[in-house]
Amino acid sequence: FSFVPIIFLSAKSEDVDKILALGLGADDYVTKPFSPKEVAFRIKAHLRRNVYIKNEMSMKKEKISFGDIVIDPAGGEVSKADKIIT
Repeated sequence: FSFVPIIFLSAKSEDVDKILALGLGADDYVTKPFSPKEVAFRIKAHLRRNVYIKNEMSMKKEKISFGDIVIDPAGGEVSKADKIIT
C-alpha cells in the first residue's frame, strides 16, 4: 500500500474516462485546460491528507480482534484461531 497520491491530468473529459480512472485507483482527475496553480494546490491537499492518514495508522499499534480473527498492525500479521494467515 502506498501513500503516494495518483492524479490524472487528461484531455479526456467524458464521465466514462473519469470513472474508469477513479475506478483504477486514481485519487483525483483533472481535465484540460487546467491551471498549474490549481494542480499544485490539489497535490498539496492530497499530500496533507495522506500525511494525516499515515500518522493515524501508525498510532494504531494495538491488536484488533473480531471473534477468532486478530489483526496485528505493528507486526503486519492477521491470524485466525491462533494461526497466521499468509
